[in-house]
Amino acid sequence: MRKRNETKAKGSSKPKYPTKGCAWFTIDGYVQKVKVYEKGKCDYITFKVDNTDAYSEIYQDISVKIPWSLDIQVDEGDKIFVEGFIKSYWLEDAGRCLLECVAENIEAKDGVPMPKSEPSDETPFE
Repeated sequence: MRKRNETKAKGSSKPKYPTKGCAWFTIDGYVQKVKVYEKGKCDYITFKVDNTDAYSEIYQDISVKIPWSLDIQVDEGDKIFVEGFIKSYWLEDAGRCLLECVAENIEAKDGVPMPKSEPSDETPFE
């Protein structure tokens, strides 16, 4: 046994085991909120997902980053299926890790891909 303040701080080191793997998420639900983040060239959408039968008033608040490079604009109330990678960032100030869901693929719930842009009267139908 030893005192906590006598424990040496461990710096970052290489992992002991292989790091090959995948951190992936999928969400199927209604978009509750959309926040445009101009500086980061992305949108953040929020889901409120209820997947418990016992406590229907309890839900999970889940935020997903949608990079503008996907060229998809999601609106509040859209029912979508979104999947992508989970990325992590170390927050030195807080002394903890932040997980961020970053969209790679977004589809309307009926299986049709989301439109890449708003319809235009100048673009003829094909």
